[in-house]
Amino acid sequence: MRVRRTVGFARAGHSDLPRWLWLGVCIVFCVGSPTFAGAETDITVAADGDGDFTSIQAALDSLPVAGREPVKILVRNGLYYEKVLINRDRVTLRGESRDGVQICYFLPRTEYDRRYDRLGPGVVNVFGNDVVIENLTIKNTQQSREHAFELYGQQKRLIPDH
Repeated sequence: MRVRRTVGFARAGHSDLPRWLWLGVCIVFCVGSPTFAGAETDITVAADGDGDFTSIQAALDSLPVAGREPVKILVRNGLYYEKVLINRDRVTLRGESRDGVQICYFLPRTEYDRRYDRLGPGVVNVFGNDVVIENLTIKNTQQSREHAFELYGQQKRLIPDH
């Protein structure tokens, strides 16, 4: 009786494919397709609920902190009353229009000094590197003349493009 050597699924009754084909299938599925390996992630934020998220911070919180791929977050026109923390590298925060996208928050500096939070002292706080913020408006809506941050960060490279 002759015993035939098989590879992978062939033992479970599947066809006996050549080893080089199984190796190619394993490389594509285990390592990843070269077409999609460097693709950028696109996320849409819309205050009216027509996007992936309704808040910018929720979109940022959904990203893995140690991610290596660049991420583009498109922010649709609307008022976003929130503080934002960008602590991931290679993030582009792009507004649909400069006047149409407004990130607003009331945050006097003395108020932050009394109650620190995890997001930071500014309306938008950037601690990631290679961050691009473009085509949107950031406002600290406090009315006093005391010092307050709209954009705050401790990054190596930040590109605010307005």
